[in-house]
Amino acid sequence: PLQLQVTGIPDDLLFTHQSDTSFILSVRTTGMRILTSGSLRRTNVMTTDFATLQRARGGNGNQFFFTGPQAEVRFALLNDLQRTDVSVHPDTIFFTASEAFRKKVPVVLRKEMDFRQGFKIYDFPVISPDSVYVTGPIQLRDSVMFIESRLLRVQQAAEDVNSTVQLINPWTRQQVSLSHREVEVYIPVEEFTEATVELPLTVDCPEISTSLSQGRLMLFPDRVTVFYLVALRDIKSITDDMF
Repeated sequence: PLQLQVTGIPDDLLFTHQSDTSFILSVRTTGMRILTSGSLRRTNVMTTDFATLQRARGGNGNQFFFTGPQAEVRFALLNDLQRTDVSVHPDTIFFTASEAFRKKVPVVLRKEMDFRQGFKIYDFPVISPDSVYVTGPIQLRDSVMFIESRLLRVQQAAEDVNSTVQLINPWTRQQVSLSHREVEVYIPVEEFTEATVELPLTVDCPEISTSLSQGRLMLFPDRVTVFYLVALRDIKSITDDMF
């Protein structure tokens, strides 16, 4: 069998049916030729560009075909054979196409994480690529809004997470394809600690502020202690005027 693969299919078309996947080859040659010809023994796939297909007349204009004689000529040239020494079956392979969509949608990361005591996520996860192209039947275009990843599970995290995560394609039976099958995920993890800062207490009211400044009103206490969590790497960069 000589499998036929079509490349260069336009983004706005999707092959929904193919009458056959392969041509059955018959080659008239010598046994020595078969043994000594590496390409003759290895040729089991033939690729052809979409531009080489012929459009069938009639119908909705979305039926194309590749003929047996085309396959015979290709195979004979590839293996330095006479055209008359090669025959294939069937005489034609037909392709039926339908209108398709192609659009870019974001990747949504699904994750379950727990951390070693004192550790937390330091920043937003980085997904590469953060979006993928989806191609499929035109009737599904409005239904495809995002692509989810498989669940990423991390236990007792105490360092940055670097992982490859597979993407989920729930429409495989409806001929939907993704430009990527997986994404790279980076999740920064840092150790956090509790810190405090003591700040003066102020009142956001002009009348009360005037009374305070004139000594007619006093606040008890007049200072407050703020407790906050901060990553160890940032602890020296925190100043009182940030609160």
